[in-house]
Amino acid sequence: MSNPVLIVLGDVLIGVAVLLVILGMWGVYRFRTFEMRILASSKIDTVAMLVLLMGVMVRSGISWTTAKCLLIVVIVVIVNPIVTSKITAAAHEAAPADVSAVVPEGGSAAPADASPVAPMADWTGGDDGR
Repeated sequence: MSNPVLIVLGDVLIGVAVLLVILGMWGVYRFRTFEMRILASSKIDTVAMLVLLMGVMVRSGISWTTAKCLLIVVIVVIVNPIVTSKITAAAHEAAPADVSAVVPEGGSAAPADASPVAPMADWTGGDDGR
């Protein structure tokens, strides 16, 4: 039988992880640029996963579950920064050289032909050359 103190501590850690995920989603929503959004999501992804797995390890005590969670922690700590870096690098390679031509100041990031409601002339304030 597990120690009730460890069960409560594990539940608290799992609750903190859920709170971190909620705050991270708010951060991703609040930031405007791709770089800031991916930074917020990758940090929250890593930290919340680590805190959640620590809560599971504390709740389960010393067992095979703890060993499996520890292995997952090692994998997440190694792989998540690499994946985030590669996603950001690929986004920068695919981005156009002049971002202001794609996203006007105060405008939408949607391309001109994405919606018939908002043609290019309407959201740039000028003629789109067609």
